[in-house]
Amino acid sequence: MQSVPAGLAPSCTSPSGRLPFALHASILIALLAASSAPTPLYPHYQAQWQLSALDITVVFSAYALALLIALLTTGTLSDHVGRRPVLLGALAVQVASMALFATAGGPTTLIGARVLQGIATGAATSASGAALLDLEDPARPGRPALANSIAPVTGMAAGVLAATLMVRFAPVPTITVYAALIAVFAAQAIALVSTSETVRRRPGALRSTRPTRRCRRRPPTLSCSTAPASSLSGHSAASTRPWDRVSHGSSPPTHPNTPTAWSSSR
Repeated sequence: MQSVPAGLAPSCTSPSGRLPFALHASILIALLAASSAPTPLYPHYQAQWQLSALDITVVFSAYALALLIALLTTGTLSDHVGRRPVLLGALAVQVASMALFATAGGPTTLIGARVLQGIATGAATSASGAALLDLEDPARPGRPALANSIAPVTGMAAGVLAATLMVRFAPVPTITVYAALIAVFAAQAIALVSTSETVRRRPGALRSTRPTRRCRRRPPTLSCSTAPASSLSGHSAASTRPWDRVSHGSSPPTHPNTPTAWSSSR
């Protein structure tokens, strides 16, 4: 894990350090809540626009593809330009995605909204997860890993639950759900501006967006990494690059929403 340069961020043992930690954890929760929030609304969209099962599948897959591209290209970007710029940009894209959802008039708009959402989620989860590691409290080791593990599940569950309740009780749920999320992301962006940066900028930002394939010879095996670590588990640039190298004979990490690294034997 990279050490936090002195003077960049307050200690997590102080109130001023605990607040940024809670903010970054809340960003992870909100991002994953937004990713699952449209799910209870799909039956409404199907009935309104006569969408087929294939149409819904395309909408779902658009998010997954955009998420993968974002992980491959922005996984280490915050190491070079800072956590805050990446997070603020991702939150802005997420707000645009929610606005597209709220004004959607057909499946094409839904696909566009899901693409923007995947890009924002991939970029922000990497940067926010890295910021949590930057803010680790030496007196409470392991708390960032715990937050990175719990936040995605909490967010996805909260998003589905809240959206389901709004579909049942709120007026015009196809607008209310996304308006609520826009308010959350806007509040988080405002709070993020007042936090301290946790890393120093360094050159190589453009180069870091180029996906690379790394191979390492280990007789008698060849271990290759070509896929990002699970952004939803918070593994990112602060602890490792977003590529997991898995040795032959070991079990690769898995996550239901993201690809994993693998090893090939020779």
